[in-house]
Amino acid sequence: MIQYLALVWLISEEEHLRRITEPSRRVRWKSIDPQDVYQTEQLITIEHPHLLELDVSQLSAAQVAENILKHIQRLT
Repeated sequence: MIQYLALVWLISEEEHLRRITEPSRRVRWKSIDPQDVYQTEQLITIEHPHLLELDVSQLSAAQVAENILKHIQRLT
């Protein structure tokens, strides 16, 4: 049984800029400042046997969900 699934999303700079400036993000208290794309803080490195690293640049939310489900099926 899978008790933990590590997920890492990757996104192109161009797509990140497009998404982060979407006005609908403000309603969910998310940043719409394009400068946030250029944050330089080091992110944590995740190493886990169940890790799914997925480039979401060209994927819809439904496609991302499908990829997660397929990953879980491969692990079980």
